[in-house]
Amino acid sequence: MIVKGGTVKFEILTVVLSVCFITGCATSFDKLSAEKRLDDMNLDKTQIVDSALKKPIKLAIFADLETVDSSDEYYESWDWDQIERKMIESYADDLRKDGIVSEYFFIPEQSLSIQDMNGIMKEAESKGADALLSIRGIIKVNIYFNAAALLDPTIIGALWLPGSHRDVMILSHLDMWNIKKKEALISVKSDCIKKATGPTLLISTLEVVNEAKRESLRNLLISFKKKISTLKID
Repeated sequence: MIVKGGTVKFEILTVVLSVCFITGCATSFDKLSAEKRLDDMNLDKTQIVDSALKKPIKLAIFADLETVDSSDEYYESWDWDQIERKMIESYADDLRKDGIVSEYFFIPEQSLSIQDMNGIMKEAESKGADALLSIRGIIKVNIYFNAAALLDPTIIGALWLPGSHRDVMILSHLDMWNIKKKEALISVKSDCIKKATGPTLLISTLEVVNEAKRESLRNLLISFKKKISTLKID
């Protein structure tokens, strides 16, 4: 009876892990939907004529992420961390050294949606900003298992066998806006996929997420620096 019970439990575990494995592999990142969400902004047009940017500009920075799940529901989970904000600050400091920016500040993202560009610009303008640098992204994390995870109930399986997978996909947009004209002067995009496989008790979702975020952000900032060097600001 003990053997039989153990067999039943093993079969149940096999079915559960098989479902997880199939679900994880079948789940993909809908890049078109993510693009649509980032492009679908709440942004009113303006008819102000004499609103060209003049150096040095006061720059507001808004950086935020949304997470999407398998049902295409968007919510706040992952975010740009302090290391990534330091990366942004480094580029902003270069703009200040080049005389393009007089000063810069970050807009708190807690009460603002990545789609509410009117609200973001209103907050930036209330603090005297001439331009807005918005860095917005959609991230998805897939977690699934392979056949090696069948041995996860054992110490050897959970600590030594590569039974768990992490797939992280991120799409990011960087835009520099003339706030008065509500016009994007620079727009760049970056998408990145990072994957990892490892023992279930040792694999780190955070490490894979950070790797994807930082590569995506680095690509955005490099492209932005190239474009702003050719941007005509009086």
